[in-house]
Amino acid sequence: MQINKALSTFSLLVGGIFILTPSFVLAQDMPAAKPAAAPAAQPAAAPAAKPVAAPAAKPAAAPAAKPAAAPATKPAAAPTAKPATAPAAKPAAAPAAKPAAAPAAKPTEDKAKGTVTTEVTPKETLLERAKVAARAAAEKTKAAAKVAAEKTKAAAKVAAEKAKAAAKVVGEKSSEALKAAKEAGMKAVEAVKQRVGGDEAATPLTNTKTQGVPALAAKSAVPQVIFKTSHGDFVIELNPAKAPNTVKNFLGYVDSGYYSGTVFHRVISSFMIQGGGFNTEMSKKPTKAPIALESKAGLSNLRGTVAMARTSNPNSATSQFFVNVVNNRNLDSYGGGYAVFGKVISGMETIDKIRAVRTTTRSGHRDVPVENVVIKSAERL
Repeated sequence: MQINKALSTFSLLVGGIFILTPSFVLAQDMPAAKPAAAPAAQPAAAPAAKPVAAPAAKPAAAPAAKPAAAPATKPAAAPTAKPATAPAAKPAAAPAAKPAAAPAAKPTEDKAKGTVTTEVTPKETLLERAKVAARAAAEKTKAAAKVAAEKTKAAAKVAAEKAKAAAKVVGEKSSEALKAAKEAGMKAVEAVKQRVGGDEAATPLTNTKTQGVPALAAKSAVPQVIFKTSHGDFVIELNPAKAPNTVKNFLGYVDSGYYSGTVFHRVISSFMIQGGGFNTEMSKKPTKAPIALESKAGLSNLRGTVAMARTSNPNSATSQFFVNVVNNRNLDSYGGGYAVFGKVISGMETIDKIRAVRTTTRSGHRDVPVENVVIKSAERL
């Protein structure tokens, strides 16, 4: 009985040792698969080999030393180390980093990528607003310009009507003045004719039909010449006291009938009208010898005065003359001056009518009237 109890006790001790050994090995470093293999092999070998020889010594020593060392140190250290390190590190690192970084960055990125076609960025919004404002400003400017144009058009129309009315009044007054001047000129011509002996006074001094010496004396004192043209008549009064040689030369051409059939071949409306040298075919007529210049006698080239035409040579005047239609005082000294020898005393409206004709270039000459302005005759009064 005692032997059986000893064997039972030994078996229990050996079983306890094998049961405790896997816990000790696991606590050291062994993997979890090998502790199941060790208890299955050793319990069968140990009870069969040593049942009688060493029941008292080994069961007392082995169970007392190893069960106390293994369960007391290692099982207590392993369970407390792993739960404290692993769960404490990961929950603190992962949840703290990702919620702060990902939710803050991705909503902006996702919004920028996902709403390109449905929403407008602040910059695009400002651009659209600027475009709308620009369009509105353009419409306002266009409307204002239209209103201003309408006002300008209306004002121009009113001004044109006023100008037209004023021109009409001025034209009527000018027409009346022209008519009065024409009547006065005709009266002056009649008076001159009566003074020098009637219609026959237009003939040269050698005409036997002249009525006596008083008429001749009147002619020699104030020589006057009437020009009859295709555009009307005019009368000039000569000044032999200031330009004796020029008047003598001019009357020589008048008395010979030289000017009949000649034309005013040069017309400049802002300057003068010139004639007495060309026929209707723009052929130059032969002349007498040129005369010396008489430009220092104190007569000025004013509107209505008559002067001799010439070339650049001061002493080259022959038959051509011109009537100043504006004041040309510069001709008093230009190139030595142009000799004034008379003035228009009647028929200035004829001069202005000739002045207004259209001109062209003919036979190498500029400012030639398109339609000939013919001098039908030039005779003394």
